[in-house]
Amino acid sequence: MTVNLIMSRTAMVNKTLPTAMWANKMSTVTLAKKMDYSQPLISKLRTGKAKLQFEQIEPLLEALPKQSGYLLIDILHQVSGGLIPSTVDSKYIFLNASSMDNRVIEEAQQAIKAITDSLDEFGSPVSVVKDLHDPEEAFNQMFDLIKYGLMLEIVIGDYLGWDTADIQARCLQREAYLKRHKYQIV
Repeated sequence: MTVNLIMSRTAMVNKTLPTAMWANKMSTVTLAKKMDYSQPLISKLRTGKAKLQFEQIEPLLEALPKQSGYLLIDILHQVSGGLIPSTVDSKYIFLNASSMDNRVIEEAQQAIKAITDSLDEFGSPVSVVKDLHDPEEAFNQMFDLIKYGLMLEIVIGDYLGWDTADIQARCLQREAYLKRHKYQIV
């Protein structure tokens, strides 16, 4: 049985790479040396003239440990074919805990309402449901909550002074904690 996975092995990083380089006080030349790649390649990645290859993701993130969470989310969004939401554009909302927290609360309230509105549909096989508006809205609201919640997770990590590896370690610790508790509400 063949399974077709919809994913990409490349990503454009020109929107988030410059910020990660700036946060790490890393020039194009220094980053190229640290990754053992050519300076022209790093310049092309920064300007969008080249795509980051799958095998370059790990060396790039290791070379840029500070505030590369946004870069990682940007890469995951592209590699996952959109399953992982993209980063939030800072032109539209401040990427700090005091502005993101209220947005996530609003998104959570909308998701709860949409899920609640879908309960009657979820209790029936999809083949007998005449109107799928409520479940589709629940999907949309959950996507929004994940998008802003994931960004708030990164923003909180930045607020606490954690680099991306610290944030990842905390995520793995939390996953292990939930697994130990058999994914019960804790």
